[in-house]
Amino acid sequence: MSYQNISQYNFNKIGFRPVNEIIDISLTSDELNYDTETVFSSKLIAEDDGNRMPFNFDLNNSETSICINCGVFSNDIIISKNYYNPENYNLTANTYQNRFSICDVGLTGIDNGLTLNFSGETIQINTGLYTNSVDKYNRLKYDRRLKLHPISGITTSTNRIYNDNSYTYNLTGKTQQNIGRYAELNGGFYQGFYKIFGYNYEIFPERVELGWTAEFLIKYRWTGDTNGLNVRYPRNKGTFFYLGARAENKFYHFADGHPISYSDYTRPTSGLTCLDTCNCNPTYSASTYSASTCNKVYPITGVTNYDKDVIFTEPNPLYDSVSNALSIQLSGDSGNPIVCVKTYTLTGTCETSGATINQWCSTKGIFDQFKNTTYIQNENWVQIDAIFVRDRLIENCDLNELGGLGLLISSQYTATTTDRSVELILPKTSGETNTSIEVVNFDQSWINTKNYRNGNLRIYINGKIFFIIDNFEEIIPRPLNTLKERQIGVPFNISIGGGTQGLKDSLTLSSCTSNELIQDPELSTTDILNNTPYLGLTTNIILEKEFGGSLVGDLSAFRMYIEPLNAGQIRHNFNLLKTRYSLIDPFNPDAQPIPPNITPTPSARAYYAYIFAEPQTFDDGVTLENYMLNESLATWGGYQFYGVPDEDNYSNNMNAYAHYPAFTSNIGNYKYPPIFLSGAIKQTSSSSEDSFGCPQNQYTFETIRVGASQINTDIKYFYSIWIPIDGVGNTMTNMLINAGSTPCGTDYSDQGIPDSIASQNVTVTSGAAIPSGTYRVLFLSLLNLPNTNKLLNDIYIKGNIKI
Repeated sequence: MSYQNISQYNFNKIGFRPVNEIIDISLTSDELNYDTETVFSSKLIAEDDGNRMPFNFDLNNSETSICINCGVFSNDIIISKNYYNPENYNLTANTYQNRFSICDVGLTGIDNGLTLNFSGETIQINTGLYTNSVDKYNRLKYDRRLKLHPISGITTSTNRIYNDNSYTYNLTGKTQQNIGRYAELNGGFYQGFYKIFGYNYEIFPERVELGWTAEFLIKYRWTGDTNGLNVRYPRNKGTFFYLGARAENKFYHFADGHPISYSDYTRPTSGLTCLDTCNCNPTYSASTYSASTCNKVYPITGVTNYDKDVIFTEPNPLYDSVSNALSIQLSGDSGNPIVCVKTYTLTGTCETSGATINQWCSTKGIFDQFKNTTYIQNENWVQIDAIFVRDRLIENCDLNELGGLGLLISSQYTATTTDRSVELILPKTSGETNTSIEVVNFDQSWINTKNYRNGNLRIYINGKIFFIIDNFEEIIPRPLNTLKERQIGVPFNISIGGGTQGLKDSLTLSSCTSNELIQDPELSTTDILNNTPYLGLTTNIILEKEFGGSLVGDLSAFRMYIEPLNAGQIRHNFNLLKTRYSLIDPFNPDAQPIPPNITPTPSARAYYAYIFAEPQTFDDGVTLENYMLNESLATWGGYQFYGVPDEDNYSNNMNAYAHYPAFTSNIGNYKYPPIFLSGAIKQTSSSSEDSFGCPQNQYTFETIRVGASQINTDIKYFYSIWIPIDGVGNTMTNMLINAGSTPCGTDYSDQGIPDSIASQNVTVTSGAAIPSGTYRVLFLSLLNLPNTNKLLNDIYIKGNIKI
């Protein structure tokens, strides 16, 4: 009958929604009214659309990473391929290249390994996009692309409050057939921020309109050594995602005095009342940063206004972390772990101290369908999708007011916060204004508007719904309740491969006149303090204990959308990824054989040759010579003035050369770090061509292109070539070198023979411009280029034959 024919249905769709809301089904008669992306696209959902998927990390892609634990601190980061640009600006144009610096990032950056120093550290912000690789892959330069770094700590056994075996954060780059490069995690993980409170830097919406999706390609490992945070907090082992504040405010208490609850304790920070932080105003040049407004690093105890003493109270760090933390975890001692989700939310007013740790765990393992097979006896890659969907769509300014951060954050005049409100009405001199700060305060309105944050969190495993948490309260990351200078890079954090170390590795100065670093006991958890001489001291430090853990396993990819993907979209991604990762299909397990072991032995480690481009101008030569002879106590001062080094003190001289800071600083004529002027060394004996189509023999390096963006084309450079000895079979006398103005060309060098010093080992220690290890260095006089006054063509250098 006609009324039963969908083609004659009067409306576009007939919709079905099962009671459990797991899958939406619709039949359509409109040939255009369906999701063409899901049906036809050969790419992942929104793969190239940063306005839908702002975060897109694939560790096998050079746009994401050029360096996984390669020993070069400044480049050891991963970067999103996508970026959020809702106005569709041309972010590479000069109009949007607004760059400014933020100083004193070391105050907090030293705690999670972002920086190596407490003082004198600066990050650069670009509101557009960096256009050269040197800036893009620099640890301390941030643009619209999310940048994550491996966490670490620089505490020592002598300055730690509590010594255990939880201070090793291992993370190693590996490769596997089909999958490519990935990170092997054993204590380490990646962490970074997408917004800096109080500054013009925000690359992800503060709150999304309906929900979000986070997708992971990981491998769970339940055997082997346990390192890092898992040693101290084994119940958090397997945590692979964290969203929120990575730590409480480390400067929450006064520098001197003692806690009200423990009068017998004298603070070791008592000598830091003089410690200041200066706001690097973007309108100032680097030479005038000192003229900017300064604040005390530690809060002051009070002020005297109009002959009246105003006593301040210390803020409670509890409210830095509450409703500001979310983690997802795989848990279990088998290849069939359960999934757990944890949040920390405010469930009562400040007066009732109603802060609650919420944890939900699945009642079955992620591979429960296969628990009676050999599949779960092996380590398997898995696609995990976490989707938060709010119960209601909220748009525009309502995002801030309906259950949002507008209920917590307000702007207050500093005169009001210091009981000097009378100054607000006093006459002002020309150009003078009343300064204000943003403060965070919880009140009953946050509790009363919980319904605007309610929704559900859904977990999908390999494209199939697995676990649903109803009545799930949205976590909206927010700033800490302190000055912006005290919290740079702390709120608005994302961790992949782990949770957060909190303040476990935090450090501060022992005094304003000393560089000695110490730990502040009031930044430790009460449980830790109970096992130290500080028994009796209590704190409200929560994040370390509840969210300190990491995945023991492998990480290959991470994506985050600003929309909740539906079941069809998640399944679409699975269909595209299942072959690469050998993912088992939970919808059709019988249609495919279960592999006896789908964890191939990782392929051989990748080795690279590196080129050091030494500028041959007189001034550059003098500076290098001064560094080598006076600062590094070497006996050789660079190629320009000294030529090829001799065997006397050879290894120490070359190690000092590899540590010359200019090679990685992009200063003057040093344009490109050696880590970028690199070529892979072929390990197999079979014949092949490199990416430029040039024949490549075993134990030789592929063609390395030196282009105009990598050097100053108006001057000469000498190019030395550094070969890791273990990348050429642990033996090498020399290597014939070809070099030309075209790929595979030999007009500069046709099987050139470097100096015989190539047979001598050079030991490069950590912190150099290239990874640490043992190298052979090739000096070929023909590589003092260009031969003319100006470089007219790119230079192509490759290894030809190892001898």
